[in-house]
Amino acid sequence: MGKRTIAEVVESDGIAAALPAIGVDYAQGYGIAMPQPFDASAVLLGPRSTPATADTADPWADQARKLRRKAGQGLQSRF
Repeated sequence: MGKRTIAEVVESDGIAAALPAIGVDYAQGYGIAMPQPFDASAVLLGPRSTPATADTADPWADQARKLRRKAGQGLQSRF
């Protein structure tokens, strides 16, 4: 069906490690990042990709890669 799956409440490395095996594409939770104000999130994500640089299969993939690079460690390196 072409659907993507997001796991919520990912709070440990063990949970994150199991997700790809069951077909989960994305994850969120305290193990990924703690809640933060909108302004802080906007700074991490940066400006929206232009069509020339955007991933056509997933328009938010570019922002996700930027966020993982800025985070530099932890569970985000797996997703």
